[in-house]
Amino acid sequence: IYHTEDAVNILVVDDDPVMLNLCNDLLKDAGYHTRALNNVPGALRELKEQDYDLVITDIKLPKVSGLEIVRQLGRIAPRTKAIVMTGHGDLETAGIAIKEGAYDYILKPFDNETLRRAVRNALERKRLEEENARLKELSALFRVSESISSRSTPRNLLQLILHSLVSQLKANQGSIMLYDRQSNSLKIAAASGLDERVAKRANLKADEGIPGRVLREGKALLVTNIKRHPLLKRLERGRPDQSFLSAGLQADEEVIFFPLASSKKILGVLNIRRKAQGAPFNEGDLELICILATQAAIAVENSRLYYDLNEAYWGVMKAMVALTEARDIYLRGHTERVTRWCLRLGKAMGLSKEELRTLRSAATLHDIGKLAIQEALLNKPGRLSKQEFAVMKTHSQIGADILKGLRFLNEAREIVRHHHERFDGKGYPDGLKGEQLNLSTHIINLVDAYDAMASDRAYRKALPRERIIEELQKNKGKQFHPQVVDTFLELLEGEKE
Repeated sequence: IYHTEDAVNILVVDDDPVMLNLCNDLLKDAGYHTRALNNVPGALRELKEQDYDLVITDIKLPKVSGLEIVRQLGRIAPRTKAIVMTGHGDLETAGIAIKEGAYDYILKPFDNETLRRAVRNALERKRLEEENARLKELSALFRVSESISSRSTPRNLLQLILHSLVSQLKANQGSIMLYDRQSNSLKIAAASGLDERVAKRANLKADEGIPGRVLREGKALLVTNIKRHPLLKRLERGRPDQSFLSAGLQADEEVIFFPLASSKKILGVLNIRRKAQGAPFNEGDLELICILATQAAIAVENSRLYYDLNEAYWGVMKAMVALTEARDIYLRGHTERVTRWCLRLGKAMGLSKEELRTLRSAATLHDIGKLAIQEALLNKPGRLSKQEFAVMKTHSQIGADILKGLRFLNEAREIVRHHHERFDGKGYPDGLKGEQLNLSTHIINLVDAYDAMASDRAYRKALPRERIIEELQKNKGKQFHPQVVDTFLELLEGEKE
């Protein structure tokens, strides 16, 4: 319940001086801050300039009906709620006012307690609505925060943000469009209520349409009647798709275009469209849009920074791989072949897209530790001694150490460390076996061995195909995972055919 210390502001509108003064005095005695006016135009100007929690207006006023105040509130003062006063003979108009968004009506004449009770009920309802809106906002933010903390992909995060907005605002359509510098256009990165084919094809030039203008100016645009908006008529250019979303904006719909702004630039535009529900987006809606649009902009900017950083790291890693292969004449092309076979085998064994990405990274970097091995040892023409082999075995551990600290390669780093382990546990460096190793590690273990057998080495020539297959079969369940061997041999047989 609102108390006097809450500083509730109430505007009273009535052309009857006696009724106006009576309401004004009663509300002041109850501890409310009040302002009294006797006409609708003056009341509308006051509502635009000052914040009011409640407006109490007579319906029958000269020239302009008090009903006009109720209709205008959603546009000029969305936080202000209305109570209308009417006589017994005008109950039909009071019903219209309720449909237009008024909280309650009071029949004249009324006693002091009736007015106080109507005000208390209206303020309590307003408080509950605002609390409910805040809970919805916090719920949406909590889901987004959870997604961020779980390191969701940027595209999934944008889809979650959009879904939260569409759900909370009861919208029927929405999209997040990101600016692509190369094509100077806006492309849809997340969509809701749009045909997937439309979303994929959507490509709006940055100097066209409503989103293009919002992108350039960095200012949100709220549209409740596209036919009457002078700016939109100029931007339409005869397009059948007037809203630039997927279908023309109808008379009973509203749409908001909100810029996704980072600290330095505008990254894209958020579009939300819904059926108008008696009033346009209110202040709580706009606040939620603003907060989640900011989260979306942060997600996009962080993603781009992360991508740039990853690209820089990968550039260094690939240069190191090239240097490793340049030092060992027998390694040239090995990394590329191993990576290609690992991906073929991984797909055949049903690895997920994320697992395949990790496998690609591990296959590319699996021999990077050989940078620390002496070139003479790498190219020794004969077999290695026990001491030399002990040194050579350190390359998997060294490779893992080189990748230490690169969080985006954490999972690949483990595969690099263990790519010489065996199914029976007799490998190195940790002697892990069977299910202690993930499927990707078993895959790279087999493919690395296969390419070594199929390539010339300093101490021998490449083995014949039949001999390699024989070795793989002989070591099935020992050095190699049985299922990985079977699947790989099926791929080999298919290649032969």
